[in-house]
Amino acid sequence: MRAIAGEAIFEVADLLAEGHGKIPIRCYRPCDTDTPLPVIVFFHGGGFVAGSVDTHDALCRALCRESGANVVSVEYRLAPEHAYPAALDDCVSAIRWLAKGSDELKLDCDRLALCGDSAGGYLAVATAIAMRLRPGSPNIRHVGLLYPVVDPACDTASMQTLGDGYILSRDAMKWFWQAFRGKGNDRQDLSLLSKDLSGIGAVLIITAEFDPLRDEGAQLAQAFSAAGVEATVCCYDGMIHGFASLLPITPFARKAVQQLAVEINRGFAG
Repeated sequence: MRAIAGEAIFEVADLLAEGHGKIPIRCYRPCDTDTPLPVIVFFHGGGFVAGSVDTHDALCRALCRESGANVVSVEYRLAPEHAYPAALDDCVSAIRWLAKGSDELKLDCDRLALCGDSAGGYLAVATAIAMRLRPGSPNIRHVGLLYPVVDPACDTASMQTLGDGYILSRDAMKWFWQAFRGKGNDRQDLSLLSKDLSGIGAVLIITAEFDPLRDEGAQLAQAFSAAGVEATVCCYDGMIHGFASLLPITPFARKAVQQLAVEINRGFAG
């Protein structure tokens, strides 16, 4: 995955969070202020096997500028070398490390949102669930998802009709799940649709018309609503999987980032 050059931001710093070893994170600050700003923790996509803070640098810069919040991008361990739950452990550990050092880092972790695209969207929801179950963890005000990975079954209508010829294929998605699951977790149900989704802040799910994952996003929104969580799903007509990263190419990428920023800030204000 090649990185797209991003826009200028007041400050960008690469740090190492503590967890199961050192976890690389990239912190984006939108302005020069001593006032702690709210935090958006971002988990990159890449099918659980690829991607980095570099591949999603432009997207994180845009989200930082549009939201006016600090954005922290997490470089979690990748499959298949590091199967489930390694990536999830890194995501949770990074947030707990940020919360402990919030004063020094000038972060307002009482106003915390999670965001992710594709596989990173899966990790954002899984992290929100894990944080809810751990006493003393910061409260998640909002979860913003871009065309999230949801269910290893890969059997929705959109996966069947769009699973070949639209960037992301059904066969590739099945392989990503296999790599992520690993040999020791073959009996564990990793679908987000089987999880208790209650007690999580409001959720925005952005999907794309020509994305095999489109219907999974809609299913996830329904599952959140059934669990009593305010959930909104917005499908971008004519778009493909990964479109929000195409900031120099399509205006819909900027529009999606702006929509995320507006909804996340609404969660911060609530």
